[in-house]
Amino acid sequence: MRQLKQNDAVHASVFLSYDSRGRTATVGNGADVLHYAYRAGRNQLETAEWKNAQNAVLNSRSYAYDSHHRLTGINLNGTLEVGYTLNDKDRRTGAEYANSGLWNFTYDDKGQVISALGSSRSFAYAYDGIGNRTAATEGGEQFSYASNQLNQYTAVNASQPTYDADGNLLTTGTGWTYTWNGENRLIAAENADTRVEMAYDCMGRRFEKKVYTANTLTKHEKFVYDGYKLTAVYDVLENNALRMTFAWQPDSVDLDVPVSMTCDGETYYYVTDGNKNVTALLDADGVRVAKYTYNPFGRILNSEGALAEINPFRFSSEYHDDETGLVYYNYRYYSPELGRWIKRDPIEEKGGVNLYAMVGNNPSNCWDHLGENVWVLYGSSSAKTGHMAVIIGPRSGRGIFSYFSFAPDGLTTYDRRTYDEILNYVQGTRDGHPYTHYLFYCTNETQDAEARRAAGRYRHYVYLQPNVCTNLAHDAVVATGKIFVIKHTPASTYNHNRNVADGYGGL
Repeated sequence: MRQLKQNDAVHASVFLSYDSRGRTATVGNGADVLHYAYRAGRNQLETAEWKNAQNAVLNSRSYAYDSHHRLTGINLNGTLEVGYTLNDKDRRTGAEYANSGLWNFTYDDKGQVISALGSSRSFAYAYDGIGNRTAATEGGEQFSYASNQLNQYTAVNASQPTYDADGNLLTTGTGWTYTWNGENRLIAAENADTRVEMAYDCMGRRFEKKVYTANTLTKHEKFVYDGYKLTAVYDVLENNALRMTFAWQPDSVDLDVPVSMTCDGETYYYVTDGNKNVTALLDADGVRVAKYTYNPFGRILNSEGALAEINPFRFSSEYHDDETGLVYYNYRYYSPELGRWIKRDPIEEKGGVNLYAMVGNNPSNCWDHLGENVWVLYGSSSAKTGHMAVIIGPRSGRGIFSYFSFAPDGLTTYDRRTYDEILNYVQGTRDGHPYTHYLFYCTNETQDAEARRAAGRYRHYVYLQPNVCTNLAHDAVVATGKIFVIKHTPASTYNHNRNVADGYGGL
């Protein structure tokens, strides 16, 4: 049980229980309980049901998968909420939403989304060789982009964004000016009539936000976290009154999404799609009190309902700042309008060569949070066929990582290390040939656990034939439900799976 207290007064409680396999079985927010059931033989969700104190079902979700264990649909109360069509590269080519109808997506050979066609809107994107937009069409609006050698947009149509020496966006060219502290955290955003101020704690979490309108303080909120998950919002202007509390789905269940919000004594229930986006908020009677539609990069196209503006979690289940239009991701702010981050990646090139790009310009299939990835590393070797290894750990670069590799002397593991330790290790000498390329796969904590188990089984294997390293990579990736195809050599395996992975690049 976890409790939120203020001066010994309990403001909120969250209860967890577990099944015989150690998986989360229930999450309770007080009066109501969310019950989970899993697919036989796998850790993927089959159903999730909210029940009240009388054990009556308030709302329920069921999940459908294909033969490759890929999510193909989510039903809400027996009716399709979102359905997916996927191609042989594990990319979503179609999505049918209860809120917005049918969408079709196409991608380039790097996996970047280049078009999205909805029932009443169309979007198209073009990129340069490193992932910067050169042109875009969004619902009839035309945009052209110019970039510098640092992959910063220097022009978006007539606007001319500017940056500081650390790569932080200073001015948007559309009226907003940003101020950053010495740790490259956004502390103020200002336009002609609005100023927003932010403060952060020692863990980098935003604990305070002030909004001034025409030089008058109109909003002053303070935030309380459980780890990096926002659990409560207090209104300082109302004598620190509790405004909202949130319960979250544990990472071990599936995606880290909010499951309920309590506001003014009423509890509401989140509806999310397969990409963490909040599509609706339900009241106790199952009525949609908020619903949202997004473009491929998270720009809100439609927002309806009495709680649509009150609910802060929207695209990717992250905090949406209405004043600026930015989305707060703990380490960085994301601009749905630009389709990219407004500062460089804090882990620098370790997260990809374009430090501003959002999940390889593939938000239809991936997301970015304090989340997980599986990387398959490739490099040449003295045998000239190449070598492969696997790294498993958080996308953010902060947390615990594991490295697995199989060679003639057996399984090599480098476990429970920081990102820097792992990076130094893999960039060191290995048979005189360092790793040079990677494939990456968007995963969650449950999928990472499956990948670790699959790779760990190789400690019992004996080297009897070449290229067993590709078998290890295959088993680790396939254990997450992703596609990985073994070819004749590690080199050909890497080249083939570039078109199947969620992303790839050079180290």
